[in-house]
Amino acid sequence: MSTKATLDKLKGKGGDSSSDESEGDRREQNKMVDDDGVPVKYNAQGDLVPAREPIKFPGEISLPPTRAIKEGEEIRLAKFPNILHLEPKVYDESLYSEEQEKKNLARIGKEYVGDNVIRWRYKRDDQGHIVKDAAGNPMLESNARFVQWSDGSLQLFVGE
Repeated sequence: MSTKATLDKLKGKGGDSSSDESEGDRREQNKMVDDDGVPVKYNAQGDLVPAREPIKFPGEISLPPTRAIKEGEEIRLAKFPNILHLEPKVYDESLYSEEQEKKNLARIGKEYVGDNVIRWRYKRDDQGHIVKDAAGNPMLESNARFVQWSDGSLQLFVGE
């Protein structure tokens, strides 16, 4: 049934006015869409309007700088469970407060459960200088690691 026919039927214009409409016809009436497939509904004034507000995106999105992936390097994507959190800021033991961490996680709807936060920091030598790799890039350390099992599966461990 076309959108116009559906709208006419809802307004009581034309169409079959018998009371033996099928369940499918009733469901179709509740799913009105315009010519572009956008769901629509009647407002209080009787005008057709979008059924929901369109999603608004911010004008600008800023992302942290990343390095290019080298040929032969592997990249892995993972969806974290709600209990796991990745701290984007560098870890500094002198500034760390467990109470502040609990507050920060609660603010974003996550619960602190000991080692459920993945942290990272720059690797340092005995004198406290940042260690760099052969290409001159600072080396990183983390409290998380991947373990690959004999069947090829990967498991992420967080903590000590």
